[in-house]
Amino acid sequence: MVPLSALVRQPLSPGGTLDSGTPVTAETSRRLACDAEIIRNVTEPGPSTRTTIGTATEQLTARLDAAIRQLPPPLATPSAILDAGRAHRGWTPRQRDALTTQYGGRCAHPGCRSRAVIIHHIIHWADGGTTTITNGAPLCLHHHWLVHEGGWRLRKNPDATITAIPPPPLWQPGTIYRNGTPQAA
Repeated sequence: MVPLSALVRQPLSPGGTLDSGTPVTAETSRRLACDAEIIRNVTEPGPSTRTTIGTATEQLTARLDAAIRQLPPPLATPSAILDAGRAHRGWTPRQRDALTTQYGGRCAHPGCRSRAVIIHHIIHWADGGTTTITNGAPLCLHHHWLVHEGGWRLRKNPDATITAIPPPPLWQPGTIYRNGTPQAA
């Protein structure tokens, strides 16, 4: 992951981070970008792009349009769709990139600094959850296991932070929970 400021040689720009989490200098980032596929992940649009008019989709579209207009060619080109809704259960590569970027490549579980390895549906797809950025979170294997087999639940807050909800006091190992309700075996 490389900040745009590093690619366009702005003074004092931070370097990038490899997928492994290894930091590299801004110059190394530019060298690697020469032969790389560049994927835009807009994470901080300018304050002038914030709006409360329209639906959430319209607001996001306006923010992305404003952010993309600030990019130099060839980065200022059409974006990939990040909202697959209910049409597909699987995460697209661009959705994975966006969620991984949003959480800095780390597990979204509060306090965990492990590398994220799986994108989790907060509301399970089988329970009506959508395959959207707002319903996804990157998790490490340990926390993914806790959610599916350990009785824990996750809630994604409006600011994209995750709240982890522990299992109920009488929870028994092996009890499968869907949306906080134990399921019959």
